[in-house]
Amino acid sequence: MVLITNFLKSTFYNISKGMHLVLFYMKFFTEEGSIVLNYKSTVVLTKLKMYL
Repeated sequence: MVLITNFLKSTFYNISKGMHLVLFYMKFFTEEGSIVLNYKSTVVLTKLKMYL
């Protein structure tokens, strides 16, 4: 029984930690991250055009 509760605790902790990371990245991407994302996508697109 202790193993199950410990497993559930660790799983819940990992999930909450993961959610925290997701929320952080969402916040990051909506703010300055979107600029970086747009820049990176344009760079990737130009590199793809060079190869094509």
